[in-house]
Amino acid sequence: MANNKPHILIVDDSRVVRRTIVKFLSPYFELTEAENGAAAWQVLRHSSSIELVITDIQMPEMDGYTFICKIRAEDDAGLRDIPIIVITSAEDEVTRERAYACGANDFVLK
Repeated sequence: MANNKPHILIVDDSRVVRRTIVKFLSPYFELTEAENGAAAWQVLRHSSSIELVITDIQMPEMDGYTFICKIRAEDDAGLRDIPIIVITSAEDEVTRERAYACGANDFVLK
C-alpha cells in the first residue's frame, strides 16, 4: 500500500518532544525520528523520501548547527536543498542568527 503523505524527519534528543510532534503531525505526514544529528544524518543518507527536516539545536553527538551545515554542504542537491525548520527552546537572537547562517529555512520556539 503506497503512502502519499509527505515524509518528515524529526530530530530532537528529547523523546517527549519527539512524541509531542508526532502526536500532532502523524495524521498528516509520514514521520521518522532521530535522537541527534548523527543519527539523523544516517537516516537522511539512506532515505530519499524525506521532504522536510525539523531539528533541535542542542543535542549530543552532533548538534543542530553541525547537522544543518552538513546537509547544506552535501554534494547531492536533493539532500542539500531539503527544507529545514529549527525548533528549539533557546530564545536568544544569537541562536536564531546562527541557525539561519547554517542554512535553516525557518525557526520556531518550543
